[in-house]
This record gives sequence, structure tokens and C-alpha cells, in this order.
Amino acid sequence: MHLTVWNVLYSLAFPVIDPVLVQFGPFTIRWYALSYIFGILLAWRYTRALAARGDSPLTPAMLDDFVTWAVLGIVLGGRIGYVLFYQPVFYTENPAEIFAVWRGGMSFHGGLIGIILAMALFARRRGLRFFHLTDAIATATPIGLFLGRLANFVNGELFGRPSNVPWAMVFPNGGPLPAIRVSFMRQRLKDCCYSRCLPLPRGATGACAGRAWRAVFFSSGMRCAG
Repeated sequence: MHLTVWNVLYSLAFPVIDPVLVQFGPFTIRWYALSYIFGILLAWRYTRALAARGDSPLTPAMLDDFVTWAVLGIVLGGRIGYVLFYQPVFYTENPAEIFAVWRGGMSFHGGLIGIILAMALFARRRGLRFFHLTDAIATATPIGLFLGRLANFVNGELFGRPSNVPWAMVFPNGGPLPAIRVSFMRQRLKDCCYSRCLPLPRGATGACAGRAWRAVFFSSGMRCAG
């Protein structure tokens, strides 16, 4: 790849978006936190709507009860995964920092493990077929991933490699060269693939394990490849 002065001068400017939406003294609301909140809420309402119209063997009440399990699985799994996968030495020396979630630090793979464990425990406790639950949750997966990637963009994270394409952008923490967010483009590809393979057929009552696990392995594989 050859970068010219033209590429650098005429690349897109990173939009000035404050990662903090509002702040009241020590209390701060960040766009990243809102992506989790709205991702979970929208996913819950979407899966509940599927169940209400008969597109899932689960009932709306079951999905209402599962929301708490999902929150615990995503948040605890994401945080524990970040601690173990990314900075184990730092958190071993500073264990109190493990609970400082407002400073950032969540792992996709930890959250994935956490939500799978939450689904397994919930299904066992309620006497449900595991794949009935995974298929319902998998249909809502792109909602949370999409909002999470937008929040990463606001934070100027995961900016990718230097590029000379017209839509490359100079990120605030990415050095002077324009870069293209490969992970952001990859997320759009994942969303397109999800929309094709995940929606449950109307009146589905059997376990559609293939859909759920295609989502899990495709998403994990794409993240590892990046």
C-alpha cells in the first residue's frame, strides 16, 4: 500500500464526539454504557415480540425472566474475560481495579462465554431445551453488536490499519496516518450474514441449533481473525 501526501491531507476527519454524554459530579453516563443498556433492552423486546407472535417455542414471560440472567452473563463475563485475557498481571497487582468498570475494559469473548453459561443455567433451571433458548437469543445478537461497534467508534477504538482508500479517517489515538476501521467494516458484513441466516421461520417450534451456533462461531472466528 502506498500512502501519499494527498491521502493524508484529504482523508476524513474524525468527528468530535465526547464519549461522555452527561456528567453530574462523579456520576457519568457514557455512550459505551448506553450501548449495553439499549442493546440489551432492544434485544429483549425483539425476542419477546418473536415469542408473542408464535415465532419461538419460548413464551414472553420466559424471556422477561431471562433478561436478568443475560445482564449478569454479559457484564460479569465481559469484565472477567477482560481481566483474564488482556491485563492479568495488572489486575493481580491491583485487585481493587477489577471493580472499576466505569474506567472501561470489557471483553467480547468473555461476554460470549458469560451469555452461553447464563443460557445453559437458565435452560436447566426452567427445564427448557438449550437450543430453543440459544436460537431466540441469537436472532437478537446483531442489535447489541451493532450498537457496541458504534460506541467503539465514538471512543476512537479499534481503528484498524493505515489505508489509502477515500473513506479512511485519521483517528485521535491512531497516529498521523489515515486508517480504515477493518473491524467496523467487518461488523457490517457480520450483520448482513446474520440477517440472512438467523430469523426464525413463523411458527417454528423445533430446535434450530444450526442458526444459533452459526452466529456464535462466525462471530468468534471473525473477531479472532481481526
